[in-house]
Amino acid sequence: MVLVENEFFEVYESLDKIFIRVHKEGFKLKDFETIMKQQRRLKLTSFQTLREALQTPAPEPYEIGIWLPVLVLSISKDSMTVSLQVNDTEDALVRNEAQLNKQIRMIADSMGLRCKLNHVTPEQVINEKNIIVGKGIEPERGADAVLNYFESPVIKPMIREDGRADYFDMNFICEIEENQWLGEKIPATEGESGINVYGEIVTALAGKDASLRYDPNSVYESEEEDRIVLRARHNGVLDISDGTVKLLQHLTIQGDVGIETGNLDFKGSILIKGTVTPGYRVRALGDISIEGNTGVTGAELIESIAGDVNIRGGIFGNHTMVVRAGKNIYAKHANDVLLEAMEDIYISNYAMGSNLVAQNVYLDEHRGKIIGGETSVTQSIKVAYAGNPHERRTNLSIVVPDRTERMAEARAFADESEKLKEEYKKREIQVAQLESFYDKMTQEQRFAFENSKQTAATLKKRIIQLDEQIQTVLLSVRMVGQEEISVTKEAYPGTVLQIGKFSSMLKKTTCGSFKIEGGKLNV
Repeated sequence: MVLVENEFFEVYESLDKIFIRVHKEGFKLKDFETIMKQQRRLKLTSFQTLREALQTPAPEPYEIGIWLPVLVLSISKDSMTVSLQVNDTEDALVRNEAQLNKQIRMIADSMGLRCKLNHVTPEQVINEKNIIVGKGIEPERGADAVLNYFESPVIKPMIREDGRADYFDMNFICEIEENQWLGEKIPATEGESGINVYGEIVTALAGKDASLRYDPNSVYESEEEDRIVLRARHNGVLDISDGTVKLLQHLTIQGDVGIETGNLDFKGSILIKGTVTPGYRVRALGDISIEGNTGVTGAELIESIAGDVNIRGGIFGNHTMVVRAGKNIYAKHANDVLLEAMEDIYISNYAMGSNLVAQNVYLDEHRGKIIGGETSVTQSIKVAYAGNPHERRTNLSIVVPDRTERMAEARAFADESEKLKEEYKKREIQVAQLESFYDKMTQEQRFAFENSKQTAATLKKRIIQLDEQIQTVLLSVRMVGQEEISVTKEAYPGTVLQIGKFSSMLKKTTCGSFKIEGGKLNV
């Protein structure tokens, strides 16, 4: 079939191939584009051959392309979609709606397609470049596993009606009873298979699995109906600070710590409903909360190694009592006592004749008082009144850290953290490899596996602690120059303000924000 004939050449189709026989040179290559626009089914496959043919007339024809069919069906890579390509919208076949759809069906049958075909109109062919004429049934992916955990109460102060924060009505300890629900896993589902355009089954992807993270020594799992449930092995206090559900040992004293209990030294958390009587000692790894309204008088020591100390009432230390916390200390008032916190100290009413050591010391900005004693921090002190009208000596000081020493400390923490991270990565890979076999494990193997996970979790917790310590050190270095002593109401004569090497004893009553400005203390 001759497609184009002129004084220079003839272009013809034979067996769906396109040939050119050149009689005379001089036809410009770029003018061949006009011919291709007129012959929409002509697809050039060798541009170089065409160039040579136009420059070298010869009796023998050159093969330069292919003759496309009017209709072409193409299948997507995933075999889920059939698309229609029309190479000549002017063809009579395209304008005959019945013949158009009949031809599409014939092509689909010849390709082995088994999907339902959409009806196509001539208007669609003219106006739409890509026409979807058939689709398979998509597989439905299974639902991912769902993990739910017990939500422990957030430790935060209650806000009173006057807008002030109450740091003494807080949930420090979340008690858990034996067999109590702690979490659950709704397993992933398999999903539903689909069918591609060839009528073949397409297997559905199962939902993504997930593992419950828990300490097997204090938490166990059981299969209940359509889910796996976590329950407490024993009474304790909930701890999910590192993402792993576990129960710390927890001791509740219904009355007082004294002659009936003796001194307490406990690896978990302690809740004391009453008080700690004079001369007795309480130490715990976790939080210590003393709920008695009368507070504590004359105890020897109250110390939380890694948690908070909350004394709902006040403290009368009799110059001998010491309170220490790995995190924060909360009390209504403090008399003649040493308070040492690795983080902050919060006192509602007053501190009298006491030594306070922390990063920050906060007293109520409207009525909180520091009278006498020594308050030493690394960042800030906020109080309403400092000293008293009788000019009792009251020392408020901020220790400014040495940058070089603190940076060396941060580097030491970073070195330890990097070593632990390498070990944790190895253990994490090992746990991940075994996790896929969890459903096939015996109870003993599961217990060993959970212990391995717990070891990895312990490493991760230590890494987090080190990273937090690094950030604390770096923050203290960045905060150098921002130290502040804020007295919102009155600072009386006899009050000594000191920030780093700069100090001043007040000679008259004043108030305000005291800091280093222009190389000196702005008193």
